Formats: sequence, C-alpha cells, structure tokens
Amino acid sequence: MRAVIVDDEPLARRRLRDLLKHFPDVTVAAEAANAHEAGQAIAKERPEVLFLDVEMPGGSGFEVLEENHMATPIVVFTTAYEQYALRAFDSGVGDYLLKPFTRERLGKALDRVRKLMTGERLPADDFQTQRGRLVFRAQGKTIFLKAEEILYAESQLNYLKLFTATCAYVLRGTIHELSERLAENGFVRVHRSYLINLNELRELEPCNNGEFIAILKNGAQVPVGRAYRQVVKKITGD
Repeated sequence: MRAVIVDDEPLARRRLRDLLKHFPDVTVAAEAANAHEAGQAIAKERPEVLFLDVEMPGGSGFEVLEENHMATPIVVFTTAYEQYALRAFDSGVGDYLLKPFTRERLGKALDRVRKLMTGERLPADDFQTQRGRLVFRAQGKTIFLKAEEILYAESQLNYLKLFTATCAYVLRGTIHELSERLAENGFVRVHRSYLINLNELRELEPCNNGEFIAILKNGAQVPVGRAYRQVVKKITGD
C-alpha cells in the first residue's frame, strides 16, 4: 500500500512516518507540507492511501480533495480538530484520526483502508448502553455519557453526532440502532437523520409544508420528517 503524508508540521509528518514503520504492507511514497505539494504528490505517486491534515497553508484538506477528486485515493484525515469529522465522512473519507493518535488507532484506520480497497463493506463500530449510560470511544478516550445528558443526535451515513449542553461527540453507529438503545430513556426518532430527547423538547413549531420543527430547551431546532407525523401526534396527544 503506497501512502502519501500531507501535513504542514514536520514533527507530525515524522511521527506518522515512524508509526507507519510498524505496518510492513505500507510504504510512504512521498510527503507534502501544503495543498499545492499535496496535489503534485498525488499526481506523481498515485498512492492508495492519503493521510491528510485539514488546516494547512495554501488550502485546506477539503480543497485538496476537491481539486484532485479524479485521482484522490482513500483518504484518512489526520487533524487536531474534531469539528470537521461529519463533513469529512460526508465526503466519503476512509477514516478520521484525531491527533495525537496511537499506533493501535492507526492500525484500525489501516484495516478500514484495506477493506475499502477490496470492496468489503465496513461495519459500524459498536457502542454500548450500560445502566442508562452510553459507552463509546471518542477523542482517544472511553466516554461514559448519561442518556439524560444527550439533547439530540444527528446521523450521517454510519456516523453519529451526539449533542450535549456543552459539547458534541462523533462516533460510529446508526441512528436506528441508537434509537432502539435509547427508547426506554425517552428518546424518539423524529426524522430519518435525527433523534431527540423528549425531556428536552420545549415546543413543536408547524411549517408551511405540513412538517414541524422541534425546538429544544437550549434553542436547538431539529426537523421533524413527514414520515414521522404519527410520532408528533403521539407527542402532542392529538
């Protein structure tokens, strides 16, 4: 597997290169320090995997993807910024590594790349529910999140974003699985991509098209899909 590393920090490139030495099937074909060099390395080396930083001089990692979309290999984002995760996965990347990541986490990312290269379907990572808590891996840690702390959840492909009063967590999983796990804790699915905590619901606002907007106590607005009107009726008692 030929790889190209793109990162404006020399120390970050060296650390990743050293970690990749532990994986015999990976060869670092080139390195780049900015978006322009990244485009040149992709065109010249035609790598199978691209380790790509998000924020760089001369253009972001997303701009690298847009400008080289015909030749872009499987992409693994390597960044210190969590907020780009949903956008990254919506772009079809192979994985998203938050710095600093371990050799073990890098190994999991490479496993995903290998599966993508062979056309194998990627399973969603498991999360667990324990005594009213959601347990999952995020930000390099194991998170124990009480169900009542979750205001709502948003889904994109096989990834979820859980919103609390103070922060948001990105993890692998499906909205269907999450809704089943949290149903007994007062959560309902109101859209194919959204799940809300009924205890956090302040009001339902009708829209001109016959749909609704669920407004939560913290002011967040969540769309209610037409297919979920029965859920709305159950909530309002109509």
